[in-house]
Amino acid sequence: RRFIAQNYANRLHEIMNNASTEIQRMWQGHYAKINYRRDRMGIITSQSICRRFLAQIRVGRMSKSMSNASIRIQRIWRGYRAKVNYGCDLMDIITVQSIGRRVLSRNR
Repeated sequence: RRFIAQNYANRLHEIMNNASTEIQRMWQGHYAKINYRRDRMGIITSQSICRRFLAQIRVGRMSKSMSNASIRIQRIWRGYRAKVNYGCDLMDIITVQSIGRRVLSRNR
């Protein structure tokens, strides 16, 4: 009888020990998942902030270079138009002078 009672107590102790080990295993796994998700969200948030910052810098540079390019195009175009207008004005002046000299030479 004593042997049966002791054997039963040993088995009960082993079952309780296994149950507590299983509970600890489950709790530690759950806690590890919670920590993993929290850490992962922190990393993703940090990456997102860094990527946004870098994108803003790139957009600023691109915007600045586009602005510089448009200013350069305007400068070149205005210079070209000024040269063309100057050439047309010069031809008009030469034509008027030529006509004036012709009229003066006929009147002499």
